[in-house]
Amino acid sequence: MPTLPHNRSAEVVERARISEVWQALGGAAPKRGRARAWWRDGDGLSVSLSDDKGAWYDHARGEGGGILGLIQHVRGGTRADALRWLTDLVGVPLVDRPLTPAERQAWGRAKRAAPALARRAAWWWSGRLAELEDAKADAPVEGRIDIYAAREVYRLQSMSADGIVAAYRRFGGDQPEECARLTRIGWAWERTCRKAVGAVIDKIQQEQREAECEAA
Repeated sequence: MPTLPHNRSAEVVERARISEVWQALGGAAPKRGRARAWWRDGDGLSVSLSDDKGAWYDHARGEGGGILGLIQHVRGGTRADALRWLTDLVGVPLVDRPLTPAERQAWGRAKRAAPALARRAAWWWSGRLAELEDAKADAPVEGRIDIYAAREVYRLQSMSADGIVAAYRRFGGDQPEECARLTRIGWAWERTCRKAVGAVIDKIQQEQREAECEAA
């Protein structure tokens, strides 16, 4: 029977890399240990991140701390809330006891749903990027520059796979209808791309067969 390990809070934190936590929270991949505090504007790469120390420091604001402190700083809530969020991210539960039948079923459903969740997150990511790129393209025509769209495109393109899933979950919790709409756009775009690629492959194969027939 699956069991949950007892009092593993320290292991949860030890398992996490602060650079990966940063991206799962929605930040862009750090560059040489530095990153931009995306929740505000104009500070450049003011945040230092150290995987070795599991620490962060915001040079622009004089704030810093460990992994749980970073999660609280970005997401709000208590330290316990931050630990629960990190537990889901790294996959190390906190309580040592046999799983109940209901928990085993939920655990099985979550495990089976992971690939589907990743696909939906990828579709949402594609749909969100497509709309932001459209906004960037329309801005010069209207005599302006869409700084927000440009920054969001850069942030999304810099995300890790875990970061995309976390951003999808967060967006879906805040704007479920908009999230569903963007996911449908991404799904439709993927189908269109697959059809286009398939048509090109079919044409190439047909030309190869014709060339082989002529050579024979």
